Amino acid sequence: MVRAGELKMTSGAEDVCGPQPAADCQRPGTPEQLRTYKLTVRVIAELYPPLTNERRWAFQNAVALSRGLPLIRAAARWDKLDEATVTIECRARDAAAAAGEARRIIRRTAGFTGEIGVRDIKVIRVAPAGWQFRAPAARDPFSGLPRAWSPPVAEAQTAWCGHRHIARKHRC
Repeated sequence: MVRAGELKMTSGAEDVCGPQPAADCQRPGTPEQLRTYKLTVRVIAELYPPLTNERRWAFQNAVALSRGLPLIRAAARWDKLDEATVTIECRARDAAAAAGEARRIIRRTAGFTGEIGVRDIKVIRVAPAGWQFRAPAARDPFSGLPRAWSPPVAEAQTAWCGHRHIARKHRC
């Protein structure tokens, strides 16, 4: 039984769903509230079929050119021989659905267009689009250790002779 104060009348939705509170009712065909998420995904490829440079390029280009309803944009970069980092921006109702869409997009792209096998897909980061993250430290592709980092030198320049010259032309 519905009390008089509980039923909210909204644009004719009650005749589609019946007498319910307006928050629980949606018209058929109206999209749910979709949010934009930015995901960072680690893809580990199978070594069979053989992972050639052509297949890596095909996968990378196919991911970049992928378009569809939930997908806004995507980019892939091969970090190691068999591992790629894929950044995907897509629309979904929540973070779990966005992760599922990212996995589906990667498997479809890798299987059909990139012609590579996928051993594992790890979702590293899921965040609403527009949030800024600090970039992880760059790693050496061979050892996997963090690279040495030095702060940028703004007003000083090191010339080929090794001297430091501040705000003037190099004359040695």
